[in-house]
Amino acid sequence: MGEKRRRITKRRWNEMPSELLVEIFLRLPTFYLFHLIYCVCKSWCSAVLDVLFPSPGLLDLSRIGTYPTNQHKDYLRFLKILLDTRPNAQWHTLVLPPPLVWLKEDAILYIAQRSPCLKFLRLNIVGFDRYEKAFPYWKNLKEYSCPFFMMWGCSGITSSLGNYCKNLQHLGLCASFGSETASFIVKHLSELESLSLKKSSLTLDALLIFDGHKKLRILDLEHCLFVDAEVLPRFSHGGYCDKAWLVKNLGTKAKKWNEGIHEKVSGNKRYIHCEEALCHECSWAY
Repeated sequence: MGEKRRRITKRRWNEMPSELLVEIFLRLPTFYLFHLIYCVCKSWCSAVLDVLFPSPGLLDLSRIGTYPTNQHKDYLRFLKILLDTRPNAQWHTLVLPPPLVWLKEDAILYIAQRSPCLKFLRLNIVGFDRYEKAFPYWKNLKEYSCPFFMMWGCSGITSSLGNYCKNLQHLGLCASFGSETASFIVKHLSELESLSLKKSSLTLDALLIFDGHKKLRILDLEHCLFVDAEVLPRFSHGGYCDKAWLVKNLGTKAKKWNEGIHEKVSGNKRYIHCEEALCHECSWAY
């Protein structure tokens, strides 16, 4: 028995095979990986990164979830380790965290500086002003989308995209669009091939301007409202939740896609729109 005990080889926890660590960590809640396990040692940290970010090139920060206010520094420390241990050229897709995760400007800039080859960006928060300094680093961006309604307009994001991301091909925004904003997008984003305006409000003039974009092939107008220019500011400041009330009180000044609108566009593009009263999300408009 004594001889057998002497033959037992002691191994440290940080010497466990990476594949085994990944299999174990896959069975644990994300909260423990992010808040506790990654800081045990380098090998465990590497395994945690492999679990949370398994797809090469996909930097999906929404996988980390939210954190208590007093753990903001821990979040930034983890983010720094992640970006410093992976090559800058690796990241081609970035999904930013949900609104409850409040990244400061320096953290956003740190991400941008280490993802110069970024091509796809999904912004999961409305407050765009903190991201403006990041766009000069993302000149190779091909696709940008933000599904949240921009209550105060989208002039900031369209200006940054138009100035720095000239080769953008796919754009998804939810806001209010007048002729001025539409003209800026058409002029400065000349390579745009698809434009999604789901749940947006826009004037008929803005629609016709978008329709005149030479390279634009797909225009997604699902759940959109077409309003007169003089009432557009009321939609901008009211948000999407108040549109039902506004439609009820504005009458013909706000309407859904109909045959009259369809006859005014060129017909050279693919227009995606709701099936009138059959649309569950827009049934209140009929």
